[in-house]
Amino acid sequence: MFKRFWMDLLFVGTIVAATILAWHGILNQTISGEGFFYFSPQFSLILPDGKITNLINGIDNFPKFIYFVLENLFKGDMQPYMTFLFSTVILVNLSIYFFVKFITCQKLIALLAAIYIGINYT
Repeated sequence: MFKRFWMDLLFVGTIVAATILAWHGILNQTISGEGFFYFSPQFSLILPDGKITNLINGIDNFPKFIYFVLENLFKGDMQPYMTFLFSTVILVNLSIYFFVKFITCQKLIALLAAIYIGINYT
């Protein structure tokens, strides 16, 4: 039991270290592409005239909501925003590990899957 805990802790540390090694560059970037798209007032959840976008017939409603919350939370400061994204990537990678471990009951397969998927998705 105690050995399994330390093995899990070692694997989680390995996943976090691999994620930091692969994704640390995100902390010094600015938003571009689709990430910047939702920060523009024309495509925000609240339009420049103060109305809420059409949530029933509109497209991309979930990103509009998320970016509305993040924009109000970070007030345009990119460093906390990118740190939040970096933390989210680490949590997703750890979730992949625990999900694959739960499905396969194999820690090594879960570790390899989490590292492979975690450092390769964009």
